[in-house]
Amino acid sequence: MKALLLSAALLLSAPACFAQLKVTHTLILDSPFKGANTIIVTLPDSSTALQKTTSVFAANGYTVRQPNAPKPVFALTPQPKSPDTILATIRGAKVYLTATSLVNSATDPTVRYPGKKKQAASPSWQQLEASAQLLGGTREYTRQR
Repeated sequence: MKALLLSAALLLSAPACFAQLKVTHTLILDSPFKGANTIIVTLPDSSTALQKTTSVFAANGYTVRQPNAPKPVFALTPQPKSPDTILATIRGAKVYLTATSLVNSATDPTVRYPGKKKQAASPSWQQLEASAQLLGGTREYTRQR
């Protein structure tokens, strides 16, 4: 009887234990896909990624600000009157570029790739692509929360 009760208790507690495990799968592709909101630029050298990111964007007319953040994160504004802000997060030799736009939506201003071949990408996404191109390196696309 004790074995039966112990088995039942273990069986009933298993879903609660497994529910606490968080499994995340990140899709990273070489070309943009529907819903992609991050461009990962891999530079050849991690020691110069920070310097290159700030100097390349500053030289191309971006206003570079560093918000209070523990990681190297930079807010890049393309033009003084642009509704877009590009965030560059540097992790080693990788620069993660995301953008927000005041034009998109008040509830979710994240810039995303539309994923439709017939529909042109938004000017905000085109600006994000142009920013990634300025850095050089190889590009990959992903969706972050």
